[in-house]
Amino acid sequence: MKIAFFQFVKDRCGATAIEYALIASLISGGLIAGGMKLGNTINSTMAGPAQHLKNSQGD
Repeated sequence: MKIAFFQFVKDRCGATAIEYALIASLISGGLIAGGMKLGNTINSTMAGPAQHLKNSQGD
């Protein structure tokens, strides 16, 4: 068991996979945050014209 643990610690292939996973998670987190910001910007931009259209229908 001890030998297997030390072989696992010395193996660098797993570390590379973890590094790539961390990079991918950072990129995806940035894309999600950017998409949310873009969505909020579009929503606030379109809120004014939507309200004008709603008001112009004649209540």
